[in-house]
Amino acid sequence: MNFSEQEVLKLLPETRLEVYPCAMFLEEFTLSELELAVKEYLRIHNFAWSSYTYPQPKGRAKDLDFTQRDFPEDMSDAMSLEAFGSWLESKPLTEGSARTFCQTVCSIAKGMSEIYRYSKQPFEQIEDTFESALAIQYALYPKSGKLKS
Repeated sequence: MNFSEQEVLKLLPETRLEVYPCAMFLEEFTLSELELAVKEYLRIHNFAWSSYTYPQPKGRAKDLDFTQRDFPEDMSDAMSLEAFGSWLESKPLTEGSARTFCQTVCSIAKGMSEIYRYSKQPFEQIEDTFESALAIQYALYPKSGKLKS
């Protein structure tokens, strides 16, 4: 999707741009890693935060002590992803790595949710909300790192 910076920013009202989530660690991910993780996250996360039960971490994540704590719902969901365990394969097994993953995946997914909720366009007409969420990220936070190749 090749929107200009101004076109991308018009997907959300100005009041939402002020609180748009910042995915601070994009440079830690490849496009395919992040897209896979966000798609998996969107399948399980309840953005309304209602009737929630904490999912159980899967794969490698279930063996890490710090994933058993009472994290906020969004982090708990992110740490339950198969993509989380896969991403940790090449990272240090630390709570910092987990937080890097969760903050980035949750922020992009929240951005996609914001686009869906506030865009003046019908959702079906937005070619790719994932790409749009990344474009808004880079437009609002031009100093944020770029995804790895």
